[in-house]
Amino acid sequence: MFTNAAKWKSGMLMVIDTIKKSIGPAAKNWQIVLIHFVLLFFYAFGFIILVAIPFAVIFAGSMDLNMQNISDPINAFGNIENLLVQNLAGLAVAILALLLYLTIVSSVALYIFGATMGTLEKAVRKKNYRFGFSSFISEGNRFFGRILWLTFLLGLMLIALMICISIMAGIGSVFILPLLSSESGTVYFIGIFISLLMASVALAGFTLLAVAGAFSLVALVVDDIKAIAAFKKSLAFIQRKPSSILFLLAVTGIYLLAACSVMLITIPLGIIPLIGPLLSIPVSFVCNRFLGLVMITALIYFYTSSNRPFSNELAGDFTDDFADKLTDVN
Repeated sequence: MFTNAAKWKSGMLMVIDTIKKSIGPAAKNWQIVLIHFVLLFFYAFGFIILVAIPFAVIFAGSMDLNMQNISDPINAFGNIENLLVQNLAGLAVAILALLLYLTIVSSVALYIFGATMGTLEKAVRKKNYRFGFSSFISEGNRFFGRILWLTFLLGLMLIALMICISIMAGIGSVFILPLLSSESGTVYFIGIFISLLMASVALAGFTLLAVAGAFSLVALVVDDIKAIAAFKKSLAFIQRKPSSILFLLAVTGIYLLAACSVMLITIPLGIIPLIGPLLSIPVSFVCNRFLGLVMITALIYFYTSSNRPFSNELAGDFTDDFADKLTDVN
């Protein structure tokens, strides 16, 4: 009992130590946070041009708003169904514009994410690495296609998992509902037990897919391999290092706790008249993006140290003993 408690304590200390060592490489690449912040304006501008304006023009034109409509808004917006039918072409154009916007935003986000992971992997691998915009773009070009394909595969797996869980829940309900409606306490308890068991299986499935997806992305960048190979390697990694599940859950929990702390700090800042919101929103965004960089760097550290000894030029100067301790909680 005390041995297990000591292992858990040692494991959490190593997780915290990994996060501490990840702050340095993340801080050296603070320009990534600035790029993410600038992209906010790009997303907002794109939304106004491709989504807000087309929908506003269509609805304003179809409703023929004049002074009488404005004075009687119920009549102006009362027959919305007929207005949409009369303007199917315009509505189709607006929907296509929305889909185009979502496609552009998703593509840019994946591109920047790939560039971010590639840059952080270099920062972990090379002690003297310094951020360069040309290098950042090069990493995006190198990983965008593979990350896009891996995201598509993970999406298909998520859909398949949800379908399986839905089928399991539908079949299970046929047997569980009669048990839950039984007057016998034992039968009712069995129904509750089966329900909890099914919920646990579903939660385990989602957790395993999330962990496999996260380490697939890391493996794709660190080992510079293709999407399917990265997913297979992540499964082998999880099987060989079951503590990777606990590590990811611990890092995610610490990230959420830190994000909540940032929110609690910025909420009072937003109360300040006039300048409050202008300060709280950027501060919250920058802090959360930096926390995200630290989390990604920690995953890269963990994956690399668990797979092979680090070279002498590695930023963190991890040792084999550290890697063994880090993954000792099984």
